[in-house]
Parts: sequence; C-alpha cells; structure tokens
Amino acid sequence: MARNFDDDAPRRIRDADELVHARRRDADERIYVVSTNLVIDAQENLVRRRRLDRIWRAGAAASWLSLLTAVIGTGIATLTTGTPQGSSWAI
Repeated sequence: MARNFDDDAPRRIRDADELVHARRRDADERIYVVSTNLVIDAQENLVRRRRLDRIWRAGAAASWLSLLTAVIGTGIATLTTGTPQGSSWAI
C-alpha cells in the first residue's frame, strides 16, 4: 500500500505527545504548588502553636510566682505581727 502524502499522522502524533507532556508538566506543577502550600501551612501552624505555648508557659510561671509571693508574704506578715493577748486568733 502506497503512502498518502496528504496524511499528517506524524504531526498529529507529535502534537498528541506534546499535549501529553504539557499536561504532565502542569500536573507536576500543581502537585508542587499544593505540596508547597501544605508545607507553608504546617510551618505557620507550628509557629502559632509554639507562640501560644510560650504565652501559656509565661502565664503559668507568673501565676505560680504570684501565688508563691502571696503565700510567703502572708507567712512573713503573720510571723512578724504576732497575735495580741486574749485574741481568739491563735497560731
């Protein structure tokens, strides 16, 4: 069978191959972008959690320090003032 010179099969095959490669590149690029966005979101969440953790720890330390100061201050005040004679408050 003789080849028909009007047949443009090689060009159509080449165009189809280029389309397949272009779609694969686009898919790879979309996967890269989505992965990059997920990594950025995870990093931002980690930073947010660490910041909140630091705030909670600072608050807990301030609370304990305040409680300790109140207990020690109350103890010192009680020991230094004493109780008057005949008072119903006895230590």
